[in-house]
Amino acid sequence: MKKIPHCKTCDQDGHYSVGCRNYPVIPVSSKVKQKPSSLTSKPKKLSRAKLKKQPIYATTNPCYNGIMYYLEPKPKICPICNKEFTTRDVRIKYCSLGCSKQGRVDNINERRKKYEINNILKFGISSQTNTNMTFRCKNCKKKFTRPRSQVSKRGVSYCSLECKSDFISHQKPKDKILIDGWSKAVKLYDGQKCVYCGKTTYLNSHHIFSRSNMSTRYEIANGITLCSGCHTLSSKFSAHKTPVEFVEWIKELRGDDWYQKLRTQARQSKKYTIDELRLLRDNFKDIISHFSDDEKC
Repeated sequence: MKKIPHCKTCDQDGHYSVGCRNYPVIPVSSKVKQKPSSLTSKPKKLSRAKLKKQPIYATTNPCYNGIMYYLEPKPKICPICNKEFTTRDVRIKYCSLGCSKQGRVDNINERRKKYEINNILKFGISSQTNTNMTFRCKNCKKKFTRPRSQVSKRGVSYCSLECKSDFISHQKPKDKILIDGWSKAVKLYDGQKCVYCGKTTYLNSHHIFSRSNMSTRYEIANGITLCSGCHTLSSKFSAHKTPVEFVEWIKELRGDDWYQKLRTQARQSKKYTIDELRLLRDNFKDIISHFSDDEKC
């Protein structure tokens, strides 16, 4: 059964209160010749950009959808100072700019209180004092306090930097950290230059077999250093645009037997554990620090 529109303003059927016929809609400007599209249709929410394009109408109906003004000044009461004032604009709630700023601050404080009640318990227990807040450390599970000025919206999770580093070291390493470590290690093994043309700028670490193969994703032997041209840009020779020529060149460079062994390893399925990923991360760090120490010497 189709729902019949009902006006809450005049208590009649056939239209909504937004376009009530008992409240005349008159254009403010004489240049505006358009009228509201449909008084019986249900109102839609409009964006600010669309509202600016809409013609400005003066109406006595406060429910009209759009930017509107009353035909006559209407008395209102300011919620901050409780003073009575008159205005034609429906959107104005405060009597002055100072009351408007104070209302915005009060609104922010109310939202902050709701946030503390709902979300701050994820990180700890908020104290009743306004100066300090109490939290529980994720790593050592101890309670600690911080000044309210030093607490961000997300809260505080750790009591010290040592607890934070200890907690992160026992978590699963992110893939981006492992790929960055692999990339730096491959470039250091190849002497920070393109293996094909010898350039030392705009270097990329290329996977000989795709990184989707998890068994060779973090294998240093599966990587080679190429410049951006030899990697993707050049149409004469590049690992992505001319893959056949690249495979022939890599076989001549490292041998056909080595290529076939790496190919069989890439076809195997592999699922890393958290301990293996941590070991890979530590190995990449050791390789990078080893090459950096050699350069200093």
